[in-house]
Amino acid sequence: MNTNKRVRVRFAPSPTGPLHIGGVRTALFNYLVAKKLGGDFLLRIEDTDKDRFVPGAEKYIIDSLNWLGITPDDGINPDGAAKYRQSEREYKSYVDILINAGHAYYAFDTSAELEVMRKTLQASGVKNIGYNYISRERMRNSLTLPAQEVKYLLDSGTPYVIRFNTPRNKEIKFSDIIRGEMSFNSSSLDDKVLFKSDGMPTYHMANIVDDHLMDISHVIRGEEWLPSAPLHILLYEAFGWTAPVFCHLPLILGPDGQKLSKRHGDKYGFPVFPMTWDYLNEEKDHIHITGFKDEGYEPDALINFLALLGWNPGDNKEIMTMDEMISLFDLGRINNSGARFDVDKLRNFNAHYVRNTNHSVLFVKHILSGVGKTIPFKTYNNEEVDAIVNIAKERAVFTKDLYKAVSYFFEPVVLVDDVVLKNPDEFIKVMDAFLSNYPPTSEWKVNIIKASLELFCISYDYKFGKILPDLRMALTGGIPGPHLPETMEILGKEESIKRIDNLLNKVKEIV
Repeated sequence: MNTNKRVRVRFAPSPTGPLHIGGVRTALFNYLVAKKLGGDFLLRIEDTDKDRFVPGAEKYIIDSLNWLGITPDDGINPDGAAKYRQSEREYKSYVDILINAGHAYYAFDTSAELEVMRKTLQASGVKNIGYNYISRERMRNSLTLPAQEVKYLLDSGTPYVIRFNTPRNKEIKFSDIIRGEMSFNSSSLDDKVLFKSDGMPTYHMANIVDDHLMDISHVIRGEEWLPSAPLHILLYEAFGWTAPVFCHLPLILGPDGQKLSKRHGDKYGFPVFPMTWDYLNEEKDHIHITGFKDEGYEPDALINFLALLGWNPGDNKEIMTMDEMISLFDLGRINNSGARFDVDKLRNFNAHYVRNTNHSVLFVKHILSGVGKTIPFKTYNNEEVDAIVNIAKERAVFTKDLYKAVSYFFEPVVLVDDVVLKNPDEFIKVMDAFLSNYPPTSEWKVNIIKASLELFCISYDYKFGKILPDLRMALTGGIPGPHLPETMEILGKEESIKRIDNLLNKVKEIV
């Protein structure tokens, strides 16, 4: 394997449905390698399986990569569509090369004949049941039939597939970046179909030809493709081409330790796709699946989290920008065991990224947008805006949580008629005294407000904490938040007194 050539990696998804988050991590690792080593990151759509093709899946894949900032250097046209699709390439000439060299052959067996073969082998106690060096000798193919009959079958349009002529008892060795030296015996392999009866290549054939033509230097893919690697090595050898460097990534696991799937998302309440996916099932029912974007996750937080699923930079560093990840990334530091998807950790990452977003962006884009047509009772200065944003960030995991956390700064508190207080007697006595005796010449500031409230609590021999739940009800409608004197300063004296009076009057009516 030539490791000195320019680094060129590819992400090659199939448009058979929404892009799984495991696929996103594969794309990310390919992207990080390309940027770290000054190479190219390519996108290729592997759409040779017509039966599983899903309309809209290609666009979904591209939109997801763009949202996450994993933009290919090549593979997307100016109109946003994929540039490289396997369905638009020609592969028959490459299959002919293999046939002419004896590395592939025509197989004319029907489905019924294949089923009889499997049952016969099974009844004979054969463990390796498949179309291989044993069974092919009794089947209808160009290895067993006379050349004249093969020509007749081809000329008459008899359906066929083209299979790889897997050599018998050959040791196949290659090195995987994560798993080290790997060794397989070819006798354990089937004669895989390279070209289907519908005239389309299989994944194995198209994958090898494309990677060669696109000059791919490193194939970085999920470990579910590891069993296919021996065949791919044999195909490279059959063509006389240099194989790329292989790197098979460990699985992403769900909370139960099994491979992460949509089932985990349904059971544990988190997405497994980057964006929302809508489709019709076999019964023509409309199915709506919410993705990370629509749940409110920040793309940078999701990328940062995914990078650490199976990889670590070696210094316990976790919060990283894309540039930092590129600088630190090393395929050699990827674990060879699966990494569990911890949604609580992802939520913490998201909260961190929300907290570190520019205040003006959070206020204008996410807080003021929640106000809608409500006319705020006051205009806040820059210092007050900063304070409001800080309060909103304290409890928010998503930007969509921000306005709800501080809505009481923009709209009046609406109290239910039968409002119930925890300590109504204490609240009434202390707040009556506070409103009647607050120093008229004193500023409406946190320290003065707090000192006055504490003074009147002491005068009645009450603990300060006794009145806080009910004071919070008056000021925020019960929404949890920061220290109440700080809230009162931001609301202003007039609005604070108005809200306290409102609750006092309602409680006195009930009492």
